[in-house]
Amino acid sequence: MNSEQEHRTKIQEYYTIAQPYYRFMWHGKSLGLHYGLWTENVTSRTSAIIKENEIMADLAGIKENDLVLDAGCGIGGSGIWLAEKRKANTVGLNIVDRQLTRGRHLAEKEKLGQKVDLLKGDYQRLPFKDNMFDVFWSLESIEHATNLEDFMKEAFRVLKPGGKIIIAATFLGDKKDISPEEKRQIDVGQSVAGCFNDFRTAEANVEIMKEAGFVNLQNLDRTEWVMKSSGQMTKMCRMGLPVARVLSALHAVSPILVLNNQWGTYQEGLFKSGATSYNILLAVKP
Repeated sequence: MNSEQEHRTKIQEYYTIAQPYYRFMWHGKSLGLHYGLWTENVTSRTSAIIKENEIMADLAGIKENDLVLDAGCGIGGSGIWLAEKRKANTVGLNIVDRQLTRGRHLAEKEKLGQKVDLLKGDYQRLPFKDNMFDVFWSLESIEHATNLEDFMKEAFRVLKPGGKIIIAATFLGDKKDISPEEKRQIDVGQSVAGCFNDFRTAEANVEIMKEAGFVNLQNLDRTEWVMKSSGQMTKMCRMGLPVARVLSALHAVSPILVLNNQWGTYQEGLFKSGATSYNILLAVKP
């Protein structure tokens, strides 16, 4: 098995195992597997996750009948929200069968099957023709990329002239002196779900976007807006880690859940130290 296949297998295995835990312990009715943004008047994680959809949609100027590609769509939560609230047409792309099945069920349940299409595919080798989409949307999915140049080139190719790319993600921070312990913690994140294989700063990603041909680039640091969710994740995983270790030792759960809880206990400290940051990137295809 080559490294690319191993990477895909790791992602598929992780999300297949973790999806029930996300459903019952994290996203609830929001359907989002991400941090969410705690802006003024946001009082719950569910509201924060929905608020992130709203903020990104506003930044990208998504309007009725726009065609949006959600690259790495999870269970399709953002696409369903965009179809319902912005009347957009959305295509979600994912490589995890369990999530796609769940997303299709949710879209049909909301009677949005005609506006939300969920497909299996790799966002570094997009199965779409040139100049097809109005918006390329990536919400905490670029972390799984193995080649950022390929990711940006494909996004540029499938966007229409005047189309926009919007990315929200955890990036390598600007801290110059990452400690060996911080590096070890980031490596644990990589081992969980195939994250951080091509892990660079937000500014480095902006430069790659420029090289791909994008213009009017914006780089918005929103680390402070995810810290409440990050803190909640820390508390949840500190309680879950001992349980996961015992159950894993008894072969009752996958060892992946031990690593997942370990990463959950690290991510807040990495944000606080500046080893990582949370940014929204926006650009236009001329």
